[in-house]
Amino acid sequence: MIRPKMPFFLSIFLLGCSVVGLFAQEPDHRVTLKQAIDQSRSHPSVQARNWALESAKASRDLIHGQLTKPTVQVQGSYNSRSESFSIDTPIGSFEMGDRTGYQVEATAVQPLYSPGGRGQRLPAADEDVISFRHSYEQAAQDQAQTVAQTFFNLLETESRIEVLERYIANLERRHRETVSMVELGRLLHTDSLKVEIAHEEARFQLFQLEESRGVLTLQLGFLINESGPVQPRWNLDSALPKLPDAPDPLDAQSLNARNDLQALNRRAHSLKLQAKATAKEALPRVDGIVRYSHSDGEAFGLDSLFEARLQVKWSPFEAGTRSKRIAKLKAEERALVSQKNALESALNLGLTAAYSELKTAQRAIDLARRNVDLADETLRVERERYLKQRTTANDLLESELAVFEQESNFTLAQIQYLRSYFNFNYAKGRIWTGG
Repeated sequence: MIRPKMPFFLSIFLLGCSVVGLFAQEPDHRVTLKQAIDQSRSHPSVQARNWALESAKASRDLIHGQLTKPTVQVQGSYNSRSESFSIDTPIGSFEMGDRTGYQVEATAVQPLYSPGGRGQRLPAADEDVISFRHSYEQAAQDQAQTVAQTFFNLLETESRIEVLERYIANLERRHRETVSMVELGRLLHTDSLKVEIAHEEARFQLFQLEESRGVLTLQLGFLINESGPVQPRWNLDSALPKLPDAPDPLDAQSLNARNDLQALNRRAHSLKLQAKATAKEALPRVDGIVRYSHSDGEAFGLDSLFEARLQVKWSPFEAGTRSKRIAKLKAEERALVSQKNALESALNLGLTAAYSELKTAQRAIDLARRNVDLADETLRVERERYLKQRTTANDLLESELAVFEQESNFTLAQIQYLRSYFNFNYAKGRIWTGG
């Protein structure tokens, strides 16, 4: 069977749609450092800490309700008998209730005194909520730090790609010039071959960097909860932040402002309160109970009854488990305190190391700037010598390569300074967003 040919205008329309589809791809999605850090809070790892915080809040509300609000129970029954109860006496038969009957009872139990409840367990739950809140904020800061490192890695990769592309373009111009001079007999064929090999090596390096950039853009997108690749937006021509003064050791106020330390501190305090609450369980518990019942058709039953009483429960001994639970809570508390003390020492050491790294990065910028000036001057001299045929094309090629390498090193030194500046603020418990 021969299929009918597609109309000409329909073929043109489909071809146009295909071309438009090729060029109408989604534009590059670029974000600033601040935007990336703000979006990183939506990452599942950070949201998991947020849900843990919500769980702690719900647990705190549960304990509060158990200690302060009454428990109300309502129950009822309906009876149907084949015969009604009766008592026979010499003077006659007396019915004892109807053949059918019902009973309804409502009981309310109000906690009046729960050992260690409002004084320890409820404050311990409040401490847990605060601890989880600090853990959530610390998780957000840790995620921001990971995002920033990927952000700066991408800046470095894009900078290398930009310099390498300019170097490749220069090699292509140099190759055309070399081929012309070979044809004129002023250069050897090996000079042209050296330029070709350098061009191929540069193209291979460019391929590696582009592949690395593709992976890093996907990684940045994943870290800020984006479905596709994301690229950084940063103007490297803008002024760099000034080098701050040498930091003092973290004082008590600075330590109290850190989320990681506060999370440990609050949790340790919660465990201490829980241990006290467990010790107070040896005291009696007092509840107020109110009961109302109504019945109809029941034998030996009152129609309505209202009852109020105090109930005391006392468990002076629980098979020796109370002391074990107290020992467990105290051991957990001491472990957290030791962990907090070790973290405080590590934070001061990390702050000193971060500031040293920042000073080194600044010195590297100054050195890289001087190397760029030196490479430019060397290239100028080599070009003059090349025009006077006092040097080879290979020497000129090496001088041009040195200029591109030093320009790349200068840009990378700037990015490293930005990275070190972020790390220095992170060591102080702050997040720098590039503002």
